[in-house]
Amino acid sequence: MADWKQWECIVTDIFSFIGKKWVLLIIKSISDWCKCFSDIEKSLGGINPRILSSRLKELEDFWFVGSHIKENTKNKTIYCLTDKWMCFTQNIKNLEDWAKKWEKK
Repeated sequence: MADWKQWECIVTDIFSFIGKKWVLLIIKSISDWCKCFSDIEKSLGGINPRILSSRLKELEDFWFVGSHIKENTKNKTIYCLTDKWMCFTQNIKNLEDWAKKWEKK
């Protein structure tokens, strides 16, 4: 039973985080290409910079986003999606397929 509780906690934590305001929009913003903070901020139009900074830090803590300093650009930090996120999206796709198969018609 302990394994079930541990799994339930991990899954709940991930989906609770993904459901936070701005998280999926930030991910969508950098899904096509790595971006610096200001480009992400511009693409979202209206996000408070402190919220964006906080969400990016959380995304890094979950290892869904990685960052590095881009040389020769006044030390801009560049944000990119990680392999962990890419694997996660495949599982979301499987969940979407399952939901479509079993939805009421």
